[in-house]
Amino acid sequence: MPLTLEQRRMLRAYESTQNLTAHQAEWKRAAMDLGANVQRCGLLQALAFLKRDAAPVAPGLLALLRDHLVDRSILPDGCDQDLAEAVARIQHVRQYMLATRETLAFSLWLKRSAQALLD
Repeated sequence: MPLTLEQRRMLRAYESTQNLTAHQAEWKRAAMDLGANVQRCGLLQALAFLKRDAAPVAPGLLALLRDHLVDRSILPDGCDQDLAEAVARIQHVRQYMLATRETLAFSLWLKRSAQALLD
């Protein structure tokens, strides 16, 4: 039986959190803040904030989000550029809104997994 979209989000978030060996406190903080930052500032601004963050987990979190948006076909296949730059290149408002909604939905699972798995 194939996984639903919600199950795929959950599985990716839990696997990425469960595989952490270092910087767990920073990952938890970034995961807890991501959704609120997207709602408060907008997707692109939240990504720019995360990109300039000095935390060692920021590049990994951005890569995880980029891979998720590529898997959801929101960003083009083979997108290996910076996530903030890729989102800035989105030309249609509907595509940007879809990227925002998908990031918010995925960030909820990142937050839950950080709360459940990290001290």
